[in-house]
Amino acid sequence: MVSHGGNTWGFTSDMFFLPDHGIGVAVLTNMRLANAFSSAFRQKLLEVLFEADNTSHAMIAAALTSVEKHAEQLSSTVQTDAASSNWIQSHAGDYYSDDLGMGRIISEPAGTYRIEFHSWSSAVGTGQANELVLTSAPWVGTRLHFDEQAKTLALDGGQTKYMFVKR
Repeated sequence: MVSHGGNTWGFTSDMFFLPDHGIGVAVLTNMRLANAFSSAFRQKLLEVLFEADNTSHAMIAAALTSVEKHAEQLSSTVQTDAASSNWIQSHAGDYYSDDLGMGRIISEPAGTYRIEFHSWSSAVGTGQANELVLTSAPWVGTRLHFDEQAKTLALDGGQTKYMFVKR
């Protein structure tokens, strides 16, 4: 088997080839860190095609446990109640990034907040000082940092850091 895969903010790719069998597969997802999914998919294909050991179900179960553990960890370090989020009001409004376009932080009726972009939005909570944490899909757990002096909001995408300037 020859294979290669990778991730970036919001996307995962994986490809593998079985040259002796004339098989090549490319898996493209719009999921962040979908390595467990890609590995289980590859294993399931091997099980179906070559009667390999049935381990894909165990791989998926382990991945789900990991996701649940991450969600518990996130909920223990991120505050979403109105009292913890009231500082966000002074940062509400429009932000612009040359790379990602417009983003808008808006207040919700229950005293909570949401960030909206052109094609997606997420509820937000508060993490450490001056930090917003996305608490709903598509990028749960992604952290955005405010710089009070520069009036910017930074989204660290791993390989690239995106800067939003308040308008």
